[in-house]
Amino acid sequence: MTYYDKQREGFHLTDPKVNSVKGLHAIVEHSGKISRFDCQQLEGLLRRAAEAAGATVLTSCFHDFGDGLGNTGVLVLAESHISVHTWPENNYAAIDIFVCSEIGHNGMEPVDAAIEVLRSADRQGCFHCHVIHRSVPASAPQLVATELSESTQSKPNWSQNENH
Repeated sequence: MTYYDKQREGFHLTDPKVNSVKGLHAIVEHSGKISRFDCQQLEGLLRRAAEAAGATVLTSCFHDFGDGLGNTGVLVLAESHISVHTWPENNYAAIDIFVCSEIGHNGMEPVDAAIEVLRSADRQGCFHCHVIHRSVPASAPQLVATELSESTQSKPNWSQNENH
């Protein structure tokens, strides 16, 4: 899975010390016309993104909050989920893509393929993407044991652990 090691323009890949990568979680901030899409347009866009990622849609749920008030929606995938929340009054859409598969449509990496579908829906829009490795930290068993053994004391300061 070579995409875990790549740095791409517009993407900020985290570099955790991990023992087991579970998937990639893209946090997409968008300013542009997607923020004004209705539920049907959003669902179609997210379904195309899921298809490009090589994901299987299990179910979907979308809700319109009323004229000009935005929408929210989620595709539940066999590989995880894709969700969207829009604020048309702020020209803003927040999109999450969490995919646990290794390869998308046409051999592209799944998160890259899904994000490209979003970008193609609004070439003039602004996209800011963070891609996070979703994984178990190498020291997770030790951290859990520490927390359990000190359950009557104050909780450990996780931010001081360099593996977290």
